Order: sequence, then C-alpha cells, then structure tokens
Amino acid sequence: MHCVGLLAAMPPATVQRVLGGRAGRQVAGRARGIDPCPVAPRALPASASVSRSFPRHTLDGAAVRAALLDLVVTLTRSAFGRPIQPASSSPAIRSAAKARRHLPTVLA
Repeated sequence: MHCVGLLAAMPPATVQRVLGGRAGRQVAGRARGIDPCPVAPRALPASASVSRSFPRHTLDGAAVRAALLDLVVTLTRSAFGRPIQPASSSPAIRSAAKARRHLPTVLA
C-alpha cells in the first residue's frame, strides 16, 4: 500500500486479516474517514503577543515603523483563523540592550 485511497478500497475483512482484528478495524475505518474519538475543543488564549528584536539600537523611524507593521500583520494572521479573537493583543519592540518597550494594548 502506498496511499490511503487503496487502503480504503480494500474490503475491511482483508485489512483485518493482514493487521489483526482491532488494528485492522481501526485502520480500515480511518482510511474511510471514520474516527470515533471525540473532539475536545481547546480553550482560546486570553491574549496574543509577538515581539521583534533589533540587532543594535536604531533611530531609523522607517525601520521601526516597518517592524511595527510586521508585528501587527503577524498578530492579525495568528488570530485570523480563530472563531473568537483574544481579548487583547500587544506588539512589542526590543532593542539590542533587551530593553522592552510595550506599545499600547489593543482591546477587542
């Protein structure tokens, strides 16, 4: 077998003979899209954050603005696929001295 489609096309009894009773039933069922395991939703985070470090101190406003825009885009992409967005998000920019400057928190 080199693809799941061929496994799904096989009779379940054949798969059970090759792999054994329980394992054969599981594999045959999963190849056909049957998974009896319950799905447990995970709790969404209360907040999301991203950070960017500069290799050395910078006074270049354009570089800082570009980094900030990248942080906002990254935060947006990480929250885009979630059914409920985090309650708050906070981008941060860090210089080479590891002094962290938090930007204003954006509340949902």
